[in-house]
Amino acid sequence: MSTWTSYLAGMRERSRRNAPPVLGIALAYLAAATVAELLTTIIEPRVGLVLHGIVLAVLLAHAALVWDQPIHELLLVMAFAPLIRLLSLSLPLAGVPLVYWYFLTSVPLFAAAIMIAQALDFNFRAIGLQVRAVPIQIPVALTGFLLGYMEYEILRPEPLVRSFSLQEIAVPALVLLVSTGFAEELIFRGLMQRAATQVLGGFGIVYVAVVFAVLHVGYKSLPDVVFVFVVALFFGWVVAKTRTLLGVTISHGLTNSMLFLVMPFIAAVNPAAGGQAPAGALTVTPTATATAAPTVSATLPIVVPLPTALPPTETASPTATATPLPTATPLPPTATPVPPTEVPPTATPVPPTATPVPPTATPVPPTATAVPPSATPVPPTEVPPTATPVPPTATPVPPTATRVPPTSTRVPPTQEPTRTPLPTPERSPLLCPQPVVPGRSVCSFP
Repeated sequence: MSTWTSYLAGMRERSRRNAPPVLGIALAYLAAATVAELLTTIIEPRVGLVLHGIVLAVLLAHAALVWDQPIHELLLVMAFAPLIRLLSLSLPLAGVPLVYWYFLTSVPLFAAAIMIAQALDFNFRAIGLQVRAVPIQIPVALTGFLLGYMEYEILRPEPLVRSFSLQEIAVPALVLLVSTGFAEELIFRGLMQRAATQVLGGFGIVYVAVVFAVLHVGYKSLPDVVFVFVVALFFGWVVAKTRTLLGVTISHGLTNSMLFLVMPFIAAVNPAAGGQAPAGALTVTPTATATAAPTVSATLPIVVPLPTALPPTETASPTATATPLPTATPLPPTATPVPPTEVPPTATPVPPTATPVPPTATPVPPTATAVPPSATPVPPTEVPPTATPVPPTATPVPPTATRVPPTSTRVPPTQEPTRTPLPTPERSPLLCPQPVVPGRSVCSFP
């Protein structure tokens, strides 16, 4: 143990005597973080993940070796840059709702901020956790409305909620204020800017603004990176002058709320703004309900005529069977003239002709010898034709019943637009996912 302690003490002494320029070290780590972010966003997330891990390990080791030098504060707070990206790529939050994703991701960041503040002996006043210059903080906070509108014109993201109502936006607005606005201002303008200005002087504000802009490369928008850099310079100047995070925290939260909760719906209502209707717009709902009603009622008439068509087919069979009875009796006297004159023209008066059948039933026994020869030809000639037409009338019924499913299958396509998909997290704030790896995501700062 003593050998290891003496080794570390020797390395610290040598590093004190041969200390390279502080600005060069700071720019080297900034370049490494930028390359890792570009690899993660543009080329291959897994390669960027490995490089971010290496940068984080080197930063922590370097800070431990030069702990007795002022640069160790900057090295320790610079670890937040790769740490944020590693958290966004590693936490298994793919199935968690997007709003709660922000909160869950900010929890380890808050824990890391508290630990680093204690390690560097930064009190609340040193990192801007105080209320000062309230008359100046009010206009600074109100700039969030303008900044949110300007960034929406650059990114045009999807909304984080289904509809624009107080119940829908209350919780997301609070989460954006605490988990993105306050968390990011505490890390960058509170801890990182305090350490950078102690080491780099006034250039520390510009250095922190560049780091903040680099973490927005995930949007793949150069205008947004420039816009975020300018906003970071403004926030850093305000904190340096007022020594409080109050105004910039509220402005940051309002910027994200305008960007993801308000402006997507305002742009959808106002066509002059060139906006697109967000997912869940109310204009889709009435079209689906109007088409669904007639399709259901149209199937009812198809089913109703089916029972009415079946009875006529059954009534035709008794008329056909009644004809052979009268024809069988008059065969001996004059068989040929009787059937053509009575049966075809009067199909309806079958009931009246059915009454004379009983009186003629008596002469049948004396002429029993002649009936067998005449009865044999009758069944083959008349009974088959009456039996065969019945199946054809029954067969057309299934085609009418089979037409019902096609009408019902057309209903789902008309109802598809009513499903309001969840907002896609393609462009989202720092603590929000962008799907690039199965089960993982890349995020960027708002």
